[in-house]
Amino acid sequence: MPLSAVELGVIAAVMRTGRPWLPEHTDYWLWRECFGDTSFLASEDGRAAGAVLACVNQSRPDELYVDQVAVDPAWRGRGVTRLLFDALEAAARSRGCKRLP
Repeated sequence: MPLSAVELGVIAAVMRTGRPWLPEHTDYWLWRECFGDTSFLASEDGRAAGAVLACVNQSRPDELYVDQVAVDPAWRGRGVTRLLFDALEAAARSRGCKRLP
């Protein structure tokens, strides 16, 4: 589901599962409010499995830039990243983007 429909606490909790590789501090409000239609959360039965933060590149509007991806350890190896990138690909196509750098 698009991040624009997700509570901030849920976004922060699932993104924290990506540490220590992801930044300690990220403004999830900004991602939800400004890039919520190109960033996604995967969940099952109300439990967040993973999320991806992405936005259209302002300098190259035909590119969708992926900033961060996190999958809860309990969900790794179960296709969550594939589902997230399928959603990204659909969002990119709907905006006329040709690249996911």
